[in-house]
Amino acid sequence: IGGDTYNPFPNRVANVEQWDGTNWTEVGDLNTARSAGEGAGTTTDGIFFGGTTGSVVGNTEAWNGSAWTEVNELNTDRISMGAFGSSTAAISAGGSPTPTAVESWNGSSWTEVSELNTGREDTGGVGTSNSDMQMHGGYLGSPGQSGATEQWNGSSWTEVNDMNTARSGAAGSGIPSLAIAVGGEPGPTAKTEFWNGTTWTEVADLGTARTKASSSATSALASICVSGSAPPFTAAAEEWTVNLANKTITSS
Repeated sequence: IGGDTYNPFPNRVANVEQWDGTNWTEVGDLNTARSAGEGAGTTTDGIFFGGTTGSVVGNTEAWNGSAWTEVNELNTDRISMGAFGSSTAAISAGGSPTPTAVESWNGSSWTEVSELNTGREDTGGVGTSNSDMQMHGGYLGSPGQSGATEQWNGSSWTEVNDMNTARSGAAGSGIPSLAIAVGGEPGPTAKTEFWNGTTWTEVADLGTARTKASSSATSALASICVSGSAPPFTAAAEEWTVNLANKTITSS
């Protein structure tokens, strides 16, 4: 959704492409072309919010499977947030210029809620609603990248175990109890980490090292990583799968 092509100067686009498991198809454009925004929801029912048109904006647009409609804006204009959820229950956390701010979306409007413990931008986020979410990594400004991981229970944030490699711009897929984080910077890096609900473990790397990619899926066992900065920009799309071994369960 949207993005920046730098050709050779910043060129924000409104383009939207949809993946059917085999091919990409151009679908309805955003009303406001921008980069560094965030999205939540599905290919038939989603929202996209924040970003920059050259100026930071709080625009929120709702997707019905064929077209975008402008709805209520974020309370604070910002870019590079961490976000996840659904079209009726989403979270926007951190970002610039308000790295600790968190807002909750209820399907019609945004409400300010409890702030992050560690303010940052360019984080990864996973979750399916505004009551259960995880944020990982991010950019602190100075001294740089963070490996901090925080879990959201609908009212407050709790710090849990850090990532093995501190980084910003890592894409995330999954849910707070089972997630992956892919790519990021410094680098860019191809590193992938798997979250089992308690700790992070390094697993197989991306084929193309990159930062600020898009990753979309509510499963850490089957996901997709798309585009990003390699640099320069890449259109590469990679699928992630986990082969689950057969196991014999004996009950007594």
